[in-house]
Amino acid sequence: MIRRTHGLGAAPLLAFLLLTAAAAVPAALSAQEGRTLPISEYHLWRSISGETVAPDGAHVAWSYSRLRADDTLHVRRLSDGETTMVPRASSARFSDDGAWIAYEISPAWDDEEGEDRVGLMNVSTGERWSWAGPGSFGFAPGSSHFWLMKRTGDDDADGSDLVLRNLADGYDELIGGVDEYGWNEDGSFLAYTVDAADGDGNGLYLLEAASGARRALDNANSRYAQLQWSEDGSALAVLRGETPDGMQERENSVVVVRNPGIRNPDVRVIDAPAGLADGTVVSERAGLDWSDDTEILLVGTKEQRPEVEEWDDQGLPLADVNIWHWADDRIQAQQQRNLNRDLGRTDLAALHLDEARLVPLETKDERVAGMTPDGRWAITRDASPYVSDWRPSYGDYARVDVATGSRSPVLERQLRTLGTVSYTHLRAH
Repeated sequence: MIRRTHGLGAAPLLAFLLLTAAAAVPAALSAQEGRTLPISEYHLWRSISGETVAPDGAHVAWSYSRLRADDTLHVRRLSDGETTMVPRASSARFSDDGAWIAYEISPAWDDEEGEDRVGLMNVSTGERWSWAGPGSFGFAPGSSHFWLMKRTGDDDADGSDLVLRNLADGYDELIGGVDEYGWNEDGSFLAYTVDAADGDGNGLYLLEAASGARRALDNANSRYAQLQWSEDGSALAVLRGETPDGMQERENSVVVVRNPGIRNPDVRVIDAPAGLADGTVVSERAGLDWSDDTEILLVGTKEQRPEVEEWDDQGLPLADVNIWHWADDRIQAQQQRNLNRDLGRTDLAALHLDEARLVPLETKDERVAGMTPDGRWAITRDASPYVSDWRPSYGDYARVDVATGSRSPVLERQLRTLGTVSYTHLRAH
């Protein structure tokens, strides 16, 4: 996606920053033209980082960095040049409406016991707030809320503390045990999952930005993963499951929410879709992706595997042996490098929601190379006939009907393509 900056264009912003950088040279040094800069004065040199322009073009922000010194965030109003400086701040980002700016606050460079914080400033009034960090942070689309996701998870659960600040009304709300979260397109709803140490309260939740009202969309003493809104914000999906005793893979159900809202959301749980092969699971190792019409959800499937025994009956460790054969497709070193990727690999499939029917799109050898936005067709690439560690990487391409899974060859022994239909599905590698 191409993102346009508002207000300043790229060239004016570059010129502005270059002029600012020139002004950053210490006056004592610039006054002595031609003098050699000794090592003892290197720490006086400042550099610009994290430059950003507010979406409305009214303000620009950047950080000055210097060796053995604290960063300083500068927020300048372009109409009159008035500048506000925030000590020890960096990595700034503006809200969509340009009225707020958030940033990281680091301890003083010589303070070994200081704490990281996250700060927020009203760019018009200069009023500031901060919270103990570290963590990720940002603004809801439409700038109704500022959010901070703290890193407070433990070994028994993935949930952490989520801080929400209502920017219009000026109050904070803390939601505990949050694992995954995401705003819909216009920022009217925040969906999040809870992952608590004992599993109590685990579920999928929805918060309405305008009223602050919350409700559970689905609850189970299970793990929730891969929360995903549709692009238009009209649908929501997440995986819910547990790992059976003695097995490696989590067996997931698909939770689908249509018409998400505080009142009367349409929630459906698909436990075992038709077309899911025996011994195969819908895997949380792959992300979810919606078709444009929200009729198809792309998921990853994976073969279920028993746990690997590490000890024998006498309590002795089992041998860990790598066996190589001269006829292997890949040399042993390459096999070892690819091991984790291969173990985490999933096969893409299309879940037709109205029918709860799964259509496999990938096989052991075929991988999806592109897909139409409407979810009607996929292009797959099969490189298995040409596997080599020294020859060109050829592939055979086929067109797949997502409704039926039928395949039609398109290209054979193709070295490369000039481009395929954009495909945004995420998978583990």
